[in-house]
Amino acid sequence: MHHFAALEDPRSPTQRRHVLSEMLVMAIAATLGGADGWVGVATFAKAKEAWLRTFLTLPSNAPVAR
Repeated sequence: MHHFAALEDPRSPTQRRHVLSEMLVMAIAATLGGADGWVGVATFAKAKEAWLRTFLTLPSNAPVAR
């Protein structure tokens, strides 16, 4: 998380539901767990939400695939 703190968030401020650095951590963890796209990342995050909450805040809960 520390390494991602300096990244500029390119998303629209009004559309941000998830913290960028947390999304990056979830994407890396999901990819290591076999996810191959954003649907896989969302599926992984939902399944591992309790574990992710041990080190992420997830203020808008785990992301969901749309």
